[in-house]
Amino acid sequence: MRLQVKAEDASEAISVLREPPPEIFLQEEVGEYYQQPRCPKCNSIDIGFESIDRQLSYGLMLINLCFPFPKNTWKCYECGADWVEESHPADQPPLP
Repeated sequence: MRLQVKAEDASEAISVLREPPPEIFLQEEVGEYYQQPRCPKCNSIDIGFESIDRQLSYGLMLINLCFPFPKNTWKCYECGADWVEESHPADQPPLP
């Protein structure tokens, strides 16, 4: 990801990018709290949801087949673990 800011805002932008992601935050649109999912192996919140298999989909594009293959897995960027969870992150119930 690339971020462009004015030269005078560079140090503030770098400090914001270095902040860890929040574990819990308020969804202002609906007024509910959302808790970040965690890696089941190392308990890290440095994870991401991968909806398509990019490697397979991009490989097929090389032979003119444009089909996005669903993956629907979580990936931990800390320990490299992959796992499937029954519900999508938006489907989590709110915290009390």
